[in-house]
Amino acid sequence: MDAIHPTDCTYQISTPKELSGLVDSIKEIGLITPPILHGQASHPIVVSGFRRIDACRKLGLPSVEARILDETVSPLNCAQFAIAENSFQRDLNPVEISRALNLLDLMGVSPSAAETLARSLGLPSNPSITGKLKKIQKMPPLLQQGIIDSQLSLDVALRLARLPKNDGCLLAEIFLKLGLSRGKQKEMLTNSLEIAARDDLRLSTVLSSESFQAILNNPDLDRRQKTNRLRGYLRQKRFPHIDAAEKKFSAALRTLKLGEKTALQHPDYFEGTDLTLRISFKDLNELLQQLKILNQALEKSDPSSPIPHSPKRH
Repeated sequence: MDAIHPTDCTYQISTPKELSGLVDSIKEIGLITPPILHGQASHPIVVSGFRRIDACRKLGLPSVEARILDETVSPLNCAQFAIAENSFQRDLNPVEISRALNLLDLMGVSPSAAETLARSLGLPSNPSITGKLKKIQKMPPLLQQGIIDSQLSLDVALRLARLPKNDGCLLAEIFLKLGLSRGKQKEMLTNSLEIAARDDLRLSTVLSSESFQAILNNPDLDRRQKTNRLRGYLRQKRFPHIDAAEKKFSAALRTLKLGEKTALQHPDYFEGTDLTLRISFKDLNELLQQLKILNQALEKSDPSSPIPHSPKRH
């Protein structure tokens, strides 16, 4: 065991996982599948089986049965062994796929040959997809783990990775803490970046504002409430004129007292003048009652009162 190179992880595909189960298995029934090593027998490097070797080290085993590839085996062939032994035994997570694709690049595989080779090894081969996946390996660990746990979408993680490291990780921590859906992640990221660009601020400055942090750290709010308030705060900061128009519209709507089953909706972003009226009812009698309430509200309203629309956007 001491002869195995302790730090050379050139061929490592697997990501860190809890070893207790594997340790218990090896302790009870021994090592079923020997790891694959390469190089001189006096100081070989690991090609496949990093977790198995770590588990054996935890058990304090002085030696381990291994398959040692001849020194004449090329680094590319070693890479193929490493990838195949992982990809054909289980589904690789996105970080492992990224490592495998980048390993082929490291071995000098040309772009024209990489597509065919990746496909033969059970990896994605479409260049438009592999180009994105390769970038995962260089992301900060927080973003990688978020992708593995399906808490960060790849598109959002790629955008976060392009930001200064502290900024991207700060926003990722917020997404993970709140458990945001992909759509809400994109919305908050876009609004935060646009506020920062408009006001010539660092993203971290926007997210560290007193108002933002007061919502995020409010112990009386649950995750859903925090999410809704933070989205509202960022939206108001990004589109103050639209926010003001919505408040004016809501105030005017409250004065009409249309009831719970009648809704008057403005166009998205007030881009237009047509409103939508929606009435919910179970039968004809209930519809007539709702129409009566609507007529009463219209008789009391000021027909000259303007409805906010098309506020200037910045």
